[in-house]
Amino acid sequence: MYGFSMRCFSNQKDEKKFISQIKQHTVVSRHHLVPEIQLYLITPECPHWHLPEKYCAFKDPFWAFFWPGGQAVTRWVMDNPDFIKNKRVLDIGSGCGATAIACYMQGARCVLANDIDSAAAEALKLNFSLNYPDAAINSSDVLRSGFNVSTTDFLCDSMKNDSSNSSILSQCTWDFIILGDMFYDEHMTKALKGFLHRAKSPATRIILGDPNRGFLNSFNNLRILHKYELPKQCILENYGHTTALVMEVCETETV
Repeated sequence: MYGFSMRCFSNQKDEKKFISQIKQHTVVSRHHLVPEIQLYLITPECPHWHLPEKYCAFKDPFWAFFWPGGQAVTRWVMDNPDFIKNKRVLDIGSGCGATAIACYMQGARCVLANDIDSAAAEALKLNFSLNYPDAAINSSDVLRSGFNVSTTDFLCDSMKNDSSNSSILSQCTWDFIILGDMFYDEHMTKALKGFLHRAKSPATRIILGDPNRGFLNSFNNLRILHKYELPKQCILENYGHTTALVMEVCETETV
């Protein structure tokens, strides 16, 4: 998830310890809009759900929750396999990785799951392996076919001219850029619109999932693709939001 502190692992031992903590403090869950996908999540049955933040084993574990906009757009991917098959997909703010995993399930040619939080990157790799224990995950040449993971910060102003950043954005024409529940405040919405302006090509479809938090009002031309009723548990977790929308940024939109 963009906009929060990034946790870095100084060595492989720290990384293994973190993976062990994920397995210890989460449960494997299918209780969401996309039961085809198993995810390590913090749910009400986990002690961490009830702990004050200062006692949590993780710092800002946004990757441990399947947010409503993410659930909706992931469900849309699963319901529309013909759109995704053989396509190149960039999933921004991947979090738990569910949307990227769904794209892989639906036969995308290349999936890049991007999250600046290295803890989220490890969590989403763990979730991918949970669903595809024998499949490879690539973190070096992230433009290759298959399932790829990157922690590049595409939104940071200081990286606009960074060669690695430019390479990922310019050397590949993305068929889809997908963002689930990323428009949660005004600052992030502005930053994302700037990124989308730089990353979009005429052939790119930009798909958003959002529970209508209100920050998408700055977009002039969004087309609603589907409205999903959220499951009871998701409603309880997200301040009473009962539905989430999947929308496309139309060609006439100036992002």
